[in-house]
Amino acid sequence: MMLGLWGRRRGETWVWWTLFGAATAGSASALAIHFFIHYMAFIHLLPVYFGTALLATALTLSRPYLFAHPRL
Repeated sequence: MMLGLWGRRRGETWVWWTLFGAATAGSASALAIHFFIHYMAFIHLLPVYFGTALLATALTLSRPYLFAHPRL
């Protein structure tokens, strides 16, 4: 909740890295467990693929703002 309330400010690189880590951990663990149990049906994993694409887009678009130097 704190991330959503105060984190999205120019130059707050920790926000980008936190979101990147959470997205990577969530997507990778979901895909790994499904691969391990041999349940790789495309339609079943469609939400994971969609979420990963959405998060990748959000991270790509927010990176210039979050990595910019803060204005004084």
